[in-house]
Amino acid sequence: MLNIRRFILSTSFLLIGILATIPFTATAQKSSIVQVHADKSSGYGVACGGPDLIVTALHVVSGKSTIMVVWQGKSAYADIEKIYKPSDLALLRLQTPLGIPFTHTLLRRTTIRHQYKFLGNAGQHCKYERKNNCT
Repeated sequence: MLNIRRFILSTSFLLIGILATIPFTATAQKSSIVQVHADKSSGYGVACGGPDLIVTALHVVSGKSTIMVVWQGKSAYADIEKIYKPSDLALLRLQTPLGIPFTHTLLRRTTIRHQYKFLGNAGQHCKYERKNNCT
């Protein structure tokens, strides 16, 4: 009987601990989302790997002369640090850090050959150009 109580009690504490971390993680990830504007293109990105590093879609920033990142009403110019064409990803470095909280959750679980899926929004201008070059 004592072992059953101990099991139920420890399981309850574990479940409460897991449930308590879900809102924090979701809030941290949500607050690390930024808007990315590059000339006439726009999209979204996420702070990942550092407070001045942003991952975004390569097609949004590729070949653009000016890249602006906006987060909670603050903005900063950014430069392309690295690109990965097969996945349409670009890593941006902010010229001036905006204090964006970045999430460690992706980095902690990342292993070799680990795959992630990022969903995004093609932006308002693409609904007019979809026939030409937006997919």
